[in-house]
Amino acid sequence: MKLTFKPWVGKKYYKQKTKILLLGESHYTGDNPYDSNLTIETVSEFLDGHGYKFFAKMSEAFAATDDREFWETVAFANLIQNTLYDPRSQPTEKDKATIKYSFPVLLDELCPQKVVVFSLRTWIHWLPDLGEEKVGSIKVGKRHSNVWKYVNSGGNSHAIGVCHASRMYGRNGTPEEWGDLIRKFLLNEWDNND
Repeated sequence: MKLTFKPWVGKKYYKQKTKILLLGESHYTGDNPYDSNLTIETVSEFLDGHGYKFFAKMSEAFAATDDREFWETVAFANLIQNTLYDPRSQPTEKDKATIKYSFPVLLDELCPQKVVVFSLRTWIHWLPDLGEEKVGSIKVGKRHSNVWKYVNSGGNSHAIGVCHASRMYGRNGTPEEWGDLIRKFLLNEWDNND
């Protein structure tokens, strides 16, 4: 199955000892047409100075001191393979159904060792059952996530879900708070299932 939107793949992604895939929920295009390079163009616009809070807060969650350097080491994609009108738009069942093929395709094409899903509702409700295995959980303060293992064409991907990056403030937790959880995940410091 072919993806509607090509993922952003940083120039140094494949050189990383631990390849990290960041996943968002959806693109918003209003009345504008879109093309297969929308994800790549959007991340490029962010790196060129457009103020996309979603991407800025992801960088903050990883304690990145240089956005460009950080984004050159990771891959990013939105799971829903249709566009929504604006951030207040709710995905339809047809939109959510696209995740069933985009998620395994992204895992097989990019073979990440670590996956961070920046949307708790996607993480909890919409990811498909791919024969994954819960291997543990992480809790840091009030923030927590289960850790799941998925098989991809190059081995295994471990994944967690965190708050939607644009909602990282106040009671939802800050990028720094979620970042503490992400760092434990990247260091394999989770409580294993018994």
